[in-house]
Order: sequence, then structure tokens, then C-alpha cells
Amino acid sequence: MNRTSVSIFIFTLFFSCKSANAQENLESLIYEARSRGYFYQVVIKNDSLQRTDNGEISEVVLSKNQVSNLKTLLTAINLSSIDSLKAPSEKRTYDAAISAYFKITVDGVLYTSSTFDHEHPPKELDKLYQFIKTMN
Repeated sequence: MNRTSVSIFIFTLFFSCKSANAQENLESLIYEARSRGYFYQVVIKNDSLQRTDNGEISEVVLSKNQVSNLKTLLTAINLSSIDSLKAPSEKRTYDAAISAYFKITVDGVLYTSSTFDHEHPPKELDKLYQFIKTMN
């Protein structure tokens, strides 16, 4: 094995371990959308989901299956690059859509996504968004 192959192997191993850690060490996940007159937030910690929709708060206890599925979805996301993902639309830049983002904390490290139009996340975050949207 040459030096380049060893370097690529170590690099791949490092990032695959980091992805696996997201599955096991998720501390919190926050989805937030806001404008001057609207506030929507979903906060997931452990097996608890709290949803705030313009001041109305609801809470749900997630099943073990839901938590497992959430962690599985997170393993497919490169958390260290979510701050540079490209949004599929830019309506929020001229007040035609509400601005939204994700904050994901794993092992004490906070990963914040780039902003995007509410309900239209970057394709890399879409499955995560759709999953969270269905949890009641």
C-alpha cells in the first residue's frame, strides 16, 4: 500500500467514525424558522420533541424507533459542511419566504446549517426536514 492509499484510508476512517458518532452522541437538534411576525421552532433532545408555533407550545415523547430513525438520518449528513450547503431557492432574501436553519449539537460541537427558505432545505437536509415535519 502506498502512502497516498494509507492517507485516503485514514481520512475515510476518520469521517466515517465522525458520522457514526452523530448517531450515538446527538445532544440536540433544533429547526428554526422566523420572520418579523412569525416564529416556528422544533427542539429535539433525547426522546423529547418540543414544537413552538407562534407561541403555541406542544410536546411529544418520541418512540425508540423514531429516535433511532432520526440518528440514522443524521449519519448520512456531513455535519461539518452543513454551514455551506446551497439552498434550492432564495425567496427569503427578498422577504418572499421565511428564513430557516438547523442547529445540531453532537459531542458538545454545534453545527449550524446555512439559511434556507422555510420548508425548502438544501437537498442534503431534506430527508431530515421531512422526517421532523411528520413527527407529532
